[in-house]
Amino acid sequence: MEKVDFGVGLSMPVKPESRVRAVAFLSNVLGCTKTLENDNYSCFRFPNGQILGITPDENALSEEEYENSTWMELITEDFEGTKKRIQEFGVREVEGGMKDALFFNIPGGAVFRLISAETAKTMA
Repeated sequence: MEKVDFGVGLSMPVKPESRVRAVAFLSNVLGCTKTLENDNYSCFRFPNGQILGITPDENALSEEEYENSTWMELITEDFEGTKKRIQEFGVREVEGGMKDALFFNIPGGAVFRLISAETAKTMA
């Protein structure tokens, strides 16, 4: 069978009123590089080359509705420092049922799970 794998890009709709906070979160809290922005799309590159685009959409799920959807994982070498920056930004935390992880909504969007690089290695 032919090999199939994930690509480098993801796109996530967010409520239009949450776009500014989502952009600030990705840029200022996670340190992603903005690679594109126009009226319909903001695109960010993570250090590993992964791309996350956010699209303002009136029909996007609410943060609560995203709890019943696929979540995305963030891995960091500095779990406590990253967790603190995320919490200080004031995101909505979500019960994830996993010790040593932080589940939260990106402003106006999907649920993310933050774990340490060490925890990620034990899961591989």
